[in-house]
Amino acid sequence: MSERTVTVWGEKIAVQVYEEHKTVWKATGTYKGEVIEVKGANIDEVVKLWRDAATYRGNDAPGSESKAGQD
Repeated sequence: MSERTVTVWGEKIAVQVYEEHKTVWKATGTYKGEVIEVKGANIDEVVKLWRDAATYRGNDAPGSESKAGQD
């Protein structure tokens, strides 16, 4: 198992990455109190997928306020 550091909305997050099977990698980390777990074909892919998933969940970060419901 190795650890990668991922930056999400300016915050550095430690993500655990390991090879689950010969062709399956898994990345697990906690962002805003939620455990995010993704799988992919290689280590670089799972780190990117994890960052994308955390970015999506954290889209309430400063400067990214939703315009929904605003007149």
